[in-house]
Order: sequence, then C-alpha cells, then structure tokens
Amino acid sequence: MLRSTGIWPTWTLRQSRIGSVLCLVAALLAQKTLDGKSPRAWPLTVLAFAGLSFALLASAVNLESDRTAGRANPSPLSLRFLLALVALSLAGVLDMGGHLFRPRGVVLWVGGLALALGYLWLVSPPAAPVSPAEKRARGAIAVPWHWWALGGILLLGLWFRLRLYGEIPADMGFDLASKFHDALSILRGNYNIFFPARLGREGLFFYSTALVGKLTGLSRSTLHLTSGLIGVVTIVAVYQLARELFGVGTGLVAAYLLAVNRWHIVLSRSGFRACTMPLFTAWSLYAFLRALRTRRRSGGRVAGESAP
Repeated sequence: MLRSTGIWPTWTLRQSRIGSVLCLVAALLAQKTLDGKSPRAWPLTVLAFAGLSFALLASAVNLESDRTAGRANPSPLSLRFLLALVALSLAGVLDMGGHLFRPRGVVLWVGGLALALGYLWLVSPPAAPVSPAEKRARGAIAVPWHWWALGGILLLGLWFRLRLYGEIPADMGFDLASKFHDALSILRGNYNIFFPARLGREGLFFYSTALVGKLTGLSRSTLHLTSGLIGVVTIVAVYQLARELFGVGTGLVAAYLLAVNRWHIVLSRSGFRACTMPLFTAWSLYAFLRALRTRRRSGGRVAGESAP
C-alpha cells in the first residue's frame, strides 16, 4: 500500500517494480524517438520525467541487499611489512628513467604490488565455510543457472560488438591512424610510459592493441577488435556491480541492457581508447562497494553469502 511519510510517499516493493518497468518503457520509447532523423522536444520531457520518477521510486524502497551477516574480524596487519612491500614497488618506479618501461623497474614495480596484495590476502579473515550441498554440487560440476544466463548475454554482446568488426565502421580517420602508429611503436620495442602526442594520452589501450596485434597481426581491424573485446568485458563488470548492489536478477538485467545498448555497441566498435572508461568505472565502484560490504582486505566471501 501507499503510505505517506512527510513530503514523498513510500511505495511497496511490488509497486516500485511495476512503476520502474513503466519508467523503463517510457524511457525506451522516448529514446527511440530521439534516435530518429527529426527528433522532437517532447521525448526529452518524457525521458526526464521517467528518470525523475524512477529516482523517486528507488529512493522510497530499500533495494540494496544486506550481506554483512557473519562478517569476520580482520586479522592483525603488519603495517611495517606492508610499507616495505610498497617501498619495493616504488623503487621499481624510480628505475623507469627515460620515459620508458625498463625490465628491472617493471619487475620491482609489479613484484612489489603482487607481494603486497598477496600479503593482504593471507592476513584476511577466513572465507565463509562451504556447505555440504555446495560441496556436492561442486563435485558434480554443477553450473548455477545465472552463469548460463550470463554466458548467453555475453555471446549476444560478442555478436553485436565483433560481427564484421573489420568492415564496420569502414572509416579509419586520423585518430585511429595515430593509435595504430602508437601500437606499432610498442611492437617495435618503444615501451613508453606515457604518450605525449596530441596533448598526451595514457597507454593502456595502446598496449592492449599491441598485445592483440602480437597474437593476430597488427592492422586497422586490430583497433576495432581490441575495443570490442574490452566492451564484452565491460558487460561482466556491470553485472558484478549491479549484482553486488541489488542481487543476481538485477545483475543479469543490467548486463543484458548493456549488451544491446546502442551507445555502448558503437563505443565498443569504434576503436577509441574511451572504451576503457566504462570498464574501469564499473570495476572501481564494484571494488569499493565490495570492500565496504565484506570488510575483508581480499574482498572474498563472507559467511552467509552465496557464490557469484
């Protein structure tokens, strides 16, 4: 029933779900009109009204799942040892002179971080015990239903992002030519830390393209293939984030909506390095929420929590 608490009414979970579906349908219809050749003003009003209505519905219901039950206390942590490992990693950064990744510096940098993360994992409280039913299911190699659903969604997202990736889009443009040159420079042994051309750019996408090019051969299509693969991984990241907030069902819906989202499909097929932003935004939020929920330094499971 609808209850009035102050200015805004409070909706039941059933009413909020129905209202959310209506808001989603209205938003999709408005977006469909905006995608046309002659967009009108009224779809913007409908889109804004649907977003505001959804926000009011969501604020009136506690949607987040409580996963703090049975949370274990953290084990003692030696800050001196942890700082020593971090200092080892920083020493590797100091060895990267000449604006290049050097073997010794990379080994110290990555090795120090790996040891620090491993130490945090070891001193974390024990994970939740596995029930006998779960053990039997694992012995029978039982795959949860939501894994099958997520696999189907990933195949759908893969089809939208990689079908004819070498032909669509056909235009390469100046920006992609510049990215191709940077990936080619990496394959030729120039391991730059930062790429200063064109006002400066980070190198993650270029190194990813070089890795894919090493396996498949570097060409114009390699840029589209790399961004397409990153787009598919983003679907998993969005699933993890939505599942951590609202449960498995919402995670699958969020993954499906991103898999068929026209904006993200275009971004994933473009070959632009901006495709990494949604991925790391979702993963960063997921890691932050996971840390708040579990209070474990490793981010593992707590008692009473089901497997992902």
